[in-house]
Amino acid sequence: MSPALRAAGLTTEVLGSDHTWGVHDGDSGADRDHVARLLTGPAAPHLAGTASHCCSGDAAAQDAVHALAPDERVRVTECTGTGAAGTTEAQAFADSLYWHSSRVVLPALDHWASAVLEWNLAPDPTGGPHVGGCGTCTGFVTLDGDLARWSGELAVLAHASRFLPRGSVRVGSSSTAANVTQVAFQEPDGAVVVLLHQSGWTTRAVTIDVAGRRFTVPVAP
Repeated sequence: MSPALRAAGLTTEVLGSDHTWGVHDGDSGADRDHVARLLTGPAAPHLAGTASHCCSGDAAAQDAVHALAPDERVRVTECTGTGAAGTTEAQAFADSLYWHSSRVVLPALDHWASAVLEWNLAPDPTGGPHVGGCGTCTGFVTLDGDLARWSGELAVLAHASRFLPRGSVRVGSSSTAANVTQVAFQEPDGAVVVLLHQSGWTTRAVTIDVAGRRFTVPVAP
């Protein structure tokens, strides 16, 4: 923790980087090795971990971060769904449900993330208020008068959270099925849970190896 925060009697944690998994075309060389310099430099003892965004690259980039500093937590702190002009609310929900399951939440947890957050929390129906930046980004909940509407990304996190009580630990799992994304955890009471997304459009049998067991289950589209 930062010496200044500690001296002030605060327990606030400091996360380093706060950048995307991948690099943008406009990123400089300094941007590309920013995380490595943080985790191996003088700031390292004062960091509680690193923060990542989903806007570029993929969650596998977290493996290199974990290898540099296995004791530091990796967190995904920013990601959002989108609703481009002309996209219906139902389609935006479906797209977010699909993308945030298969590309964000499950892969991030499988690649060392100890937490996954998303934003914005509660915009109005126009996506505001905001002062520039992303004009098509959606929020967890859209507030429209007295009505609050869930987003697809909130549905994904709510679903995963039901099966991952605090203290759950990731365990190895595998599947030979194509188009399947998965991650498995052991809960504090010893139960093992598998979160799984299959991107096909028909129900299919998926065989999972986890915790020394193999089982086959039907998974709906």
